Amino acid sequence: MTTKTLIIIILILGVLGFFGYIMFFQSPEKTIEFIDTSNSEIIGGDILALIEKLKIISIDQSIFSSALLINLKDYSIPVSLEAVGKLNPFALFGDGGL
Repeated sequence: MTTKTLIIIILILGVLGFFGYIMFFQSPEKTIEFIDTSNSEIIGGDILALIEKLKIISIDQSIFSSALLINLKDYSIPVSLEAVGKLNPFALFGDGGL
């Protein structure tokens, strides 16, 4: 073994040892509680009230059969197919990748 490989192996073992120590021997830090259980009933009540308001909404279906909507014309232009770039986007120009 050369000295370079020995130094690299020692560095890798040191880094792995450091992370192993952090993972297994340090006490866990204080975690942040994202959900406040004391206000969960209030949050749930707001959502239920919003759902009840949404149930009241009705859409008039006659809009879809109106003469204005039926008489609309499609003025879109069809797109013709064209060649799409090179087969190999990383090939240099003139290398047969066109």
